[in-house]
Formats: sequence, C-alpha cells, structure tokens
Amino acid sequence: MTRFLDADPFAPDHLLAAAIYLGGAACMAIWAASRIMGHFQDRRVKRPAALLLALVFGSAAILSGLIMGITPWLAAPSVALIAGIAFEARRLAVRRRHGGDAPTEIRPLPILQRLTGPQRPVMSFYRMSLPRTTAPSCRILHVSDLHINRYFPENWFSMAVESFREVQPDLVFLTGDFADRKADLPRLADILRPLAALGRTFAVLGNHDFWVDAHGVADELRKAGVTVLRNETRRVALKGVSVLVSGSEEPWCKGHRWPDPGEPDSTLFVLSHTADPLHRFVTAHADAVFTGHYHAGQVRLPILGPLIMPSIHGRRFDHGHFVFGRTHLFVSAGIGTEYPPPRVFCTPDVFVLDIHPERQV
Repeated sequence: MTRFLDADPFAPDHLLAAAIYLGGAACMAIWAASRIMGHFQDRRVKRPAALLLALVFGSAAILSGLIMGITPWLAAPSVALIAGIAFEARRLAVRRRHGGDAPTEIRPLPILQRLTGPQRPVMSFYRMSLPRTTAPSCRILHVSDLHINRYFPENWFSMAVESFREVQPDLVFLTGDFADRKADLPRLADILRPLAALGRTFAVLGNHDFWVDAHGVADELRKAGVTVLRNETRRVALKGVSVLVSGSEEPWCKGHRWPDPGEPDSTLFVLSHTADPLHRFVTAHADAVFTGHYHAGQVRLPILGPLIMPSIHGRRFDHGHFVFGRTHLFVSAGIGTEYPPPRVFCTPDVFVLDIHPERQV
C-alpha cells in the first residue's frame, strides 16, 4: 500500500494504466447499458441514475489507474478493452456485409414543434425488389415511435399526414411506442385516424405500450381503424395478389412467442417494434421486416454514431436498411422521443418503401 501512495500518479505508466482502466470500464458500461439497462422500464430517474453510475465507475477507474499503475490487476480492464475493440470490429464487419441501399430520396416534413433538437423530420424513400414474380408492386409507409404525450402537438401530426397523403401508400405499417402515459390514451384514436385513412393500416405494440396499458393502446388503435397484430398473421389481398402481414410482440409479450406463419413461398412482411428477434424472421423467410425502437440512438456522435442502443445486437442495426439473404430489414429512427426528449445529430424519420417484383426493377 505504501508503494502505491508514494508513487507519482502522473507518471507515464500510471497515466497509461488510468487510460486502460477507463477504456475497460467504458466498454463494460456500454455493453451493460445497451444489452441490460435498455430493457428496463423507463422512469425519470433511470437516465440520471445511469449517468451517475457511469460517473462513479469512470472516476473509480481513473483513480485506480493513477494510484496503482502497471500491476497484474491491469489484466481485467485490458481484457474488457480488447473485448470492446473486438466487438466493434465485428459490428463494422457485419454492417459492411449486410448493409443495404441508401435512400433514393429524402424529403423534409413539417418542423416538429417539440424539444427534439434542431433536426427536422424527413421521409426517406427506399426501393426494394422481390425475387418472386408473384409479388405485387406496392408502396409502404412505415411510421414508428410516435411517443404521443402531453407535449405532442396534434397540429404537427395533421400537417405531416398531408405529406404522407401525397405519397399514396398502399399499406401503412406502425411499429409501436404510441403513448408514454395512460392519460394520453384518449388522444390516440383522433391522432391516428387520419393516418389510418391513407391505406390499409397495421400496427404492433412497443415496450412503452406494454408499460402503459397494452390492451388500452390496442383498443384505441382499433378505434382509429388500425389492424393490431398481436403475435398473429393476416392474409391480405393486395392488388389481386395475396400477401402475409405479420406482427411480433417479442420480447415484451411474456409467455408468448411470435408464431412462424410457415409459408416460405408467400410474400411475408413482418412488423416488430425491435429488431432483436431478427434471426427468427430470417428463418421464417420474411421478405421485409419493419422495426423502430432504437430512435437511431437518439444521441449520436459524429463518425462514431450512437454509443448506447437498447438491443441484444448492440449498435449493429441502429438505423437504415440491411439485407440478410432474402430478408430486408428496415429500422426507422421514429418521429417521437422518450425522456429526455432532445435528439442530438439524430434526424427523426419515416420510411416510404417501393416494392417491385425483380423483373420490374
């Protein structure tokens, strides 16, 4: 102990040890926040508590390095740091291998009058081909993560629906997190009814909907004319062609699992609030999977992107288009936010997807 107290804490070896301790602690904190804490129910104390915990552990890591220097104890944070670097390298490799096309067009939506930062929401247009000639040409509007609450300006949403009407969607997919409080449920039907009038509209519930009142949210959606898919699949006649639209509530539907429709020769669209069960959708031969949940990180850093993502996949599928063989994954940033509300370098968006048989592309 005397040796540690007498040592110079700002000697090069101690500074190096402090950096390694801090790097290892940061890797462990990011892993835990993304894969564990991100799934806990949101409370106003959740993020301040997480920030306080990060400050405490970060300070402890720096002090440990400055005091102890290069000792055998340095092995633990070194392993954590190496593991973090390896996970990041794998993330980049997966994104490179499965990254899909960029949007063909981006159109701005009306300015969002709420505390989401300076970013103006946009419509991102994508184009996708299906290898089966029986698949119909269609346009899908994908809207996610409204997070309607007492701050949500209904006049903004009515203006946005006018923009949505211009794209003339055949199908409208809503992928969860409609309300943050039970008191806001009576507003859902009136806000969503104009959106449901644009085309056949299907929805799944998100984690916030389960935390608020899953049955209450589903009832309000149905009042608005939305078909709510609760771990079920519907056969839909689309331009004279039969397609399957399925909704997954995993992992929040305790005791229930999404059933594979078991029709690999049919065109299958899957709605899921999160991309976490992606492997199940790929195994089911889904043609397109529509998700949200991550808000694209909500806070993004230049070049690095989001540091924390509430996903078992970490930061691999934070936002955009990804391809896994036959299955196309679309992850929207959503147009709402949760507490705290600001978005930083993170543009709210909705997706417009034009689907054509491969022979027509």
